[in-house]
Amino acid sequence: MSYGNYLIESDTLIFSAIQQAISGLLLDGLDVRLTPVSRNRALLPRHILDAIHTQYGIDPIGYLSTKGLRFDAISAVPDDVALTLMAHRATTELDARPDISVPPINGVQWHLAHINAPEAWGMLGGPDAIGWKCKVGQIDTGYMKHPAWGFADGVNSWLKTDECRNFYTPDLDSGNEQGQITGEDPCSGPSWGHGTRIGLTISGWTPDGDGGASFYGCAPKVPHVMARISNTVLINDQLTAFAAALNYLVDVALVDVVNVSMGVFPSYLSDAAKTAVNNAYEKGVILICAGGQYVPPVVAPASYSRTIAVSGTTSKKQFWANASRGPQIDWSAPAADIRRATRAQKNGPYSYSNNGDGTSYATALSTGVAALWLTHRHTEIAMQYGKTWKRVNAFKQVTTHTAKPPTVWGDRLYGSGILDAFAALTAPLPSAQAMAPEPVI
Repeated sequence: MSYGNYLIESDTLIFSAIQQAISGLLLDGLDVRLTPVSRNRALLPRHILDAIHTQYGIDPIGYLSTKGLRFDAISAVPDDVALTLMAHRATTELDARPDISVPPINGVQWHLAHINAPEAWGMLGGPDAIGWKCKVGQIDTGYMKHPAWGFADGVNSWLKTDECRNFYTPDLDSGNEQGQITGEDPCSGPSWGHGTRIGLTISGWTPDGDGGASFYGCAPKVPHVMARISNTVLINDQLTAFAAALNYLVDVALVDVVNVSMGVFPSYLSDAAKTAVNNAYEKGVILICAGGQYVPPVVAPASYSRTIAVSGTTSKKQFWANASRGPQIDWSAPAADIRRATRAQKNGPYSYSNNGDGTSYATALSTGVAALWLTHRHTEIAMQYGKTWKRVNAFKQVTTHTAKPPTVWGDRLYGSGILDAFAALTAPLPSAQAMAPEPVI
């Protein structure tokens, strides 16, 4: 059993003081974050304390005690317990989280600048009028009619609402709201709004709409189809819905890329879900999946080789402390302190806010880059690979090889580096003859 976190408890716990004390020790650029699960309890990633012990040969808990930090209890917790604590924490009972606003870079949000999205847009005449040659699918909690998807006077949405569907089948006695067949998010359950936040990180577009600033997804206004399968991002009980949604997007909606910012832990797929992943791969649909967070092991479906697995980084180009890691990860992308389009309250106005965290965002950015690559190299890709598994392999190879590792980086645990959209679009396409398919899962 894996123990990826410590649970620390104290009636006088000051999370910022603990983070500051740990950051003062770690000189190798590690991101340090605690995750509150109640007013007096928080999760601390185990690898952070392990790094202190490795670097200095000291007891990290003893060190923190010398800084005047006292704990009522501290214990390693199994990964399934950590996820349960996260899933059931009452955010309304937590202290308000400080608003972390990372300044834009050259007029665009930092997470787009870090992956060189503006340079990629420039190759396509964008970001406002890209002539898309592909369609994106998303498996998530559904969509809301946010202005950043074009749901405003005089603007037609590029979200293909006539093609969006709902495959969610909750247990009758669970109390979970199924929602309408349209795939709209009923704003119910622990992850309500997730599909909108992640979807708009892919295809959002509102020039001057974010308080006078422009909000862009990575692939602004790319044709987009939503398949709703759950009210939560943990989908262990919805593998039948996942398989049906993926088959629909691949075989009926005819998308080219599918974003899966959801996961199964422990990592497992049913036979039907495996068959759906194999079908997508064989038909050349690029399946981009979140590696996960709050547990070290990579979650499914990202853990399977016929998908692309994405982990996360911060605005300081550090590996995000809460991101899952392992040899299955292909690359990382921004996943913390993201500016996102959202809705703060279930019945409140549509808005924009900071503090977006999760490998879900890194996955959305990667999906946007896939759409940019498929559009920019459309003719060459069609000629060399067709709509076959070869174009999935080609995208994975090109993007893995062009990702940029920061100065401090793990040995393949976080992938080959940080996603670079411009480098991926300009890299030579790999030889189709030299490729071999990934093993059937």
